[in-house]
Amino acid sequence: MSERWCEALDAELVSINDPKENDFVHRICHNDPDPITYPKETTHTECWIGLREKVGTGSVNTPQLQQKWRWSDGSGVDAYANWAKVSPDPDLIEPNNQKTKKSMGFDVRSAMMNQDDDKRGFWFDAPAQTRANAVCEKDPMKKKEEEQEKKKKKAMKTKPKQAPLE
Repeated sequence: MSERWCEALDAELVSINDPKENDFVHRICHNDPDPITYPKETTHTECWIGLREKVGTGSVNTPQLQQKWRWSDGSGVDAYANWAKVSPDPDLIEPNNQKTKKSMGFDVRSAMMNQDDDKRGFWFDAPAQTRANAVCEKDPMKKKEEEQEKKKKKAMKTKPKQAPLE
């Protein structure tokens, strides 16, 4: 649902590639209409980010270090990752397929930014049906390139065809 909402805005869920971007997304992840001008701790909320586990690369039992995650822009999490450390137990460190000491977990493939107490700004995996805000980003150059490509195709279609001389 959040991906479709971003797509309707000609955008995609945000890709976070460094600590500064992570901090910015954390700061704007609010229910408040203007979290930059009026940042309130009480309006922080969980937000979908553009991080998904690559389809076919694991299951509910795949260990965290063997899971393969990708950003909506196609980049990986090799250069920067900010998974929540929810427990000293290595099996419960995010992404952990929602495992707890009482649950074997679920096969979840999407990630959110956390806003709970001491975990603020960290990422965790969550089921896709979880309701949360979405943080979208737009690449203005992408739209411009698409428009130029459309013009180019249109020009090629309308170009008069030349008949051979006989």
